[in-house]
Amino acid sequence: MERWIGGGAVRAGAESALAWRLIDGGLLNPAPDASPPQLDDAAALSIVVAVFARTRELDVCLGCLRQAHGEERIVVVDDGSPDPNAIAEIASRHRAELIRRPSSGGPAAARNAGLAAVRTPLVAFIDSDVEVPPGWDEPLRPLLLLDRVALVAPRVAAPSGPGIRDRFDAERSPLDLGPDAAAVRPSGRVSYVPAAALVGRTEVLRGLGGFDEDMRVGEDVDLIWRAHEAGWRVRYEPASRVLHREPFERRGALRWVARRFAYGTSAAALEARHPGAVRPVVISAWSAPVWAAAMVGHPVAALSVVVVTALGMARKLTGVPWRISTALALRGHLQAGEQLARAVVRPWWPAALLVACWSRRARRPLLIAVAVPHVLDRHRSGRPRRVPLVPWVGLHLADDAAYGAGVWWGALRARSVAALLPRSPARGVTT
Repeated sequence: MERWIGGGAVRAGAESALAWRLIDGGLLNPAPDASPPQLDDAAALSIVVAVFARTRELDVCLGCLRQAHGEERIVVVDDGSPDPNAIAEIASRHRAELIRRPSSGGPAAARNAGLAAVRTPLVAFIDSDVEVPPGWDEPLRPLLLLDRVALVAPRVAAPSGPGIRDRFDAERSPLDLGPDAAAVRPSGRVSYVPAAALVGRTEVLRGLGGFDEDMRVGEDVDLIWRAHEAGWRVRYEPASRVLHREPFERRGALRWVARRFAYGTSAAALEARHPGAVRPVVISAWSAPVWAAAMVGHPVAALSVVVVTALGMARKLTGVPWRISTALALRGHLQAGEQLARAVVRPWWPAALLVACWSRRARRPLLIAVAVPHVLDRHRSGRPRRVPLVPWVGLHLADDAAYGAGVWWGALRARSVAALLPRSPARGVTT
């Protein structure tokens, strides 16, 4: 470890196994050699841009891509746009190849059509409303040469604007997964990456069957999780940053809410394909009674369970100072409480509203749950406060309500509430 920290290379064998164990556990991030000889043929890249009708956005997107990629191949897949001639003219002007689908099959079908035409080892999927800067791919390609890394995603940022909602999206866009690199896996700190900008190994993606064309929303999350289940690694690398501009047709407030609703509808389909991966809360058997007792107005009982778990943690972690073991136990309970509060205002809000109407005792803790997570988010962001507190909480609640309604709608369509149920952590994992 000292040699690695000092800049030394990871040796093959046991060292490599240890390094990947720490990387997969989120304790280290890989730093591959990005020297040009290593990136010649093995990292050759083609770009696939799926588009439906967004001619203005496509023109800007292709202009950025051509500037960033020189003569590398760009394939535009027109997913049955109503004005194919306009799409064809823009693609031709930017020296991009064009594949025309006769009817719209959604983003998954369009990306798969582009994937079928790729002949390079690597492929990048870029949505038509994304703008890339020169060199955006340089931190990503070396990662795909590492052992069993199949997909890598950059940070997808949203531009700020004059309106409060624009500034809110710049700070809390669902596509922006933050400034820290991470392994991507279900139930991880970063559990998905969007296909708005995604780079992967071509043959691996073909072996996985590409994107699921039955899914109009959540198809990118499904692909990431299928790759993980097949034993491949997925990385999030914010050293690469691209810009996502909200398309013109989504800029109204109702359309903004509708998009959040649509994201929520994917939860039931994802849970059906990946059982146990889409749960609003992962809570231990010790934290659940703590918060249940607190919710129904029995703080002494809740405190008793906290004390018992703290003593149990101290006995389990022999040789660890009691202050540290107690802090670990308390932090686990606090994190579980924050998860529950977020679930109350996001996927569980219809049920929470009924409980609040029925029980006076539950109203105060539910009101606390409504406000506290969003205030904490604002405090933890560390960014300039460009959105005042009240609009910040209000927009968060609108986002949560729309997403939660989508989750319930998807559950009703699927006739399954699995995506709404909490679960216990895996054996050996403490929440």
